[in-house]
Amino acid sequence: MASSVGAARTTRLRPVFFITADGTDAGMLHIEHRPTDIYPARIEIHPDRQGRGIGSQLIRSLLHQARQQGWELNLDVLVVNQRAQALYQRLDLHEVTQHGENNIKVRMSAKTLQPGPIHRSWQ
Repeated sequence: MASSVGAARTTRLRPVFFITADGTDAGMLHIEHRPTDIYPARIEIHPDRQGRGIGSQLIRSLLHQARQQGWELNLDVLVVNQRAQALYQRLDLHEVTQHGENNIKVRMSAKTLQPGPIHRSWQ
């Protein structure tokens, strides 16, 4: 399956990138590039397209970009979204803290401060 992040379309508040897979829209993405990290502020994969490696490919690409720039990758995920948390953990992100009203969000991070290839630890 070929997937890619398409050109940005600007909404009222910020640019949104549309994720395509096999030539059709599969989701959307908003990334904030901060001084020392990359923060995917919003990642959405259409439910019919989940479980096909699109999210994994996307996060690996962001990890690679962070590694090349000597930055961290940080993201937030809802506590109830166990499937996304499991994906991020498989890709070597770890929980840093819970926050938000009633600790509804989990902050996850991958420290990639040493430029170089991404290594995956096998368990």
